[in-house]
Amino acid sequence: MKTVKRKDFHKLAQEELPDGMRIGRVDSTKNPILNKRFGIFGYPTLLMLTDEGKDMRSYSGDRSFQSLLEFAKGGWRSAPLSMPEHGSTYT
Repeated sequence: MKTVKRKDFHKLAQEELPDGMRIGRVDSTKNPILNKRFGIFGYPTLLMLTDEGKDMRSYSGDRSFQSLLEFAKGGWRSAPLSMPEHGSTYT
């Protein structure tokens, strides 16, 4: 899987995003409990979580800045819901 370029990730984090969305990065090799909690089985894994992590959506698109920006600005709504504690997806 193609990785996200660091400069694109930082550029995305600087964007003004809707609904108070924030961009964060976690090294789950240093925080392995997150792998289990969010069903992470490979890297990179890009997730969108609602407040308190009640809903989670996985990003599986192109890793370009423009595609990531489109996902963050609302494209996430069409991504399937995932169940964080099981790492599975439901619609």
